[in-house]
Amino acid sequence: MYISKILSVLVLLVICFAGFSASALETERYLINNQDYEDYQVNSTQVASSNVSPLNYSLAAQKPLVTDEWHFVVAPYLWFVGLNGNIAVNGDQSDVDASFGDIWDQLDFAFQIHAEALKNKYFFFIDETYMKLSVSEDIVPDTPLPIGANINIGVQMNTLEFGGGYRLVAAKPDFPIYFDVYTGGRWWIVDLDQKIRFNNLPDQNSDQTQQWVDIIFGARLTAQFTENLLAIVKTDIGGFDFGFSSKISWNIIANIGWDTGWHGFTPYIGWRSMYVDYEDGSGSDFFRYKVWMNGIQTGLGFRF
Repeated sequence: MYISKILSVLVLLVICFAGFSASALETERYLINNQDYEDYQVNSTQVASSNVSPLNYSLAAQKPLVTDEWHFVVAPYLWFVGLNGNIAVNGDQSDVDASFGDIWDQLDFAFQIHAEALKNKYFFFIDETYMKLSVSEDIVPDTPLPIGANINIGVQMNTLEFGGGYRLVAAKPDFPIYFDVYTGGRWWIVDLDQKIRFNNLPDQNSDQTQQWVDIIFGARLTAQFTENLLAIVKTDIGGFDFGFSSKISWNIIANIGWDTGWHGFTPYIGWRSMYVDYEDGSGSDFFRYKVWMNGIQTGLGFRF
């Protein structure tokens, strides 16, 4: 089931060819404008007498900024996420299958923000995601006894991504494609609260919190379709079943945005999918968080 979901997401990404996040869009826009095109500068006369397209001319003719200075990107965003998978709290396992529409009514709080610092071909980033939500479902046991139940699963998830990267392939006037690699970590703090309320029996409540750190390795590919329109694909993999990490985690983001040219203001919209498989303990202490998180994300990027 998970393999088919991965394939479907990859097909979607190939079709959309979109990118990263509002901050990544801003990052790439900055790097586009700050790329050293000294060997590719052309003027209008050269354009008229060459095979350089208007799009490539607009890319090539941009005046480079001072790349020795630090520049910064801040991008608050929202991830309209749904959950699908299996969780275990103090040994009690439950399947979760809830779309964002199911979760929206019981979403208590959500906060996401991305920030980057850039200098030359190097960049450093942090990304904070916090969500507090719940999923509720009625259960009808397969028994002639008049016993019904309602299960409520509360999830508080906090992830902090951090790391740095380097640009391996920089765009040229006839090749407006960029390729970056990065590495870092993703610190997870997950609190699961499971409450089962029976019609004719005492309630069962359990709560458990775990935290772990996944080392991540990733890459992002950027295309500048026009002077303002950017599309980026970002993906990373981590975990690797170290003693302090998950078994595996995978993150892929596809966004597309428009640089308005007004103080680096860039609205964007896209899709994000994340998978994580973490478990710890045994028996009554067993904890599992093995879920897919999928949904639309949208936000605004600011550059200064």
